[in-house]
Amino acid sequence: MNNVESAVIPLLPKFSEFIRALSPQLPDDQFAEISSHIRLKQYAKGDFFTRIGDVHDRVGFVVQGVFRVYYIGPDHEMHIRNFCNEGKPIGSYATILQGVEAHVSIEALEESRVVELSY
Repeated sequence: MNNVESAVIPLLPKFSEFIRALSPQLPDDQFAEISSHIRLKQYAKGDFFTRIGDVHDRVGFVVQGVFRVYYIGPDHEMHIRNFCNEGKPIGSYATILQGVEAHVSIEALEESRVVELSY
């Protein structure tokens, strides 16, 4: 078993719950197909999963580390919306589902690893 597999396998039940919450009617064979496309990505402290204005097609599931999700308000100040730690999903869902620019930035606060899936 390689390092990617050993890091991902313990979190597959939570990843499965996350995917099934997004698509409750998803058949098992299609879930297996989706799972075959996940990848593990490293993020250094200060790296971004997404930035305000980005458009992308991926969701993530934090395997290790913590991210902050924030936006810049009309007062030009940073407002932290939430934190995403191990076992939590991350992504700009409006960007994924509607193809609009992200309204938030998602930044790694420490060395982090994320299981990613293009949607």
